[in-house]
Amino acid sequence: MSTYYKLLITTSGIGSRLGELTTYTNKALLKVDGRVIITSIIDSYDKDVPIVITLGWCGDQVKTYLLKNYVHRDITFITVDNYNGEGSGLAWRRSS
Repeated sequence: MSTYYKLLITTSGIGSRLGELTTYTNKALLKVDGRVIITSIIDSYDKDVPIVITLGWCGDQVKTYLLKNYVHRDITFITVDNYNGEGSGLAWRRSS
């Protein structure tokens, strides 16, 4: 099967609306009904769909989790350096 799209999962924000739940944990790694949120998202797509993950707040946690649990998935990681505060967002790129 040929795939014509990529799945983008944005995990770079601090999850401020989740309050203390994201003080030390990335929002994508929180559990709902005993299942890690990002797992539910990824597993709902065909295994051939490439994935792009934005990393920011606690991004090392997300990357470690995905590299351990999805060794056979095509995952690209993009670091968003400015993920919190004024001027932050997915379009932010560090100038070279």
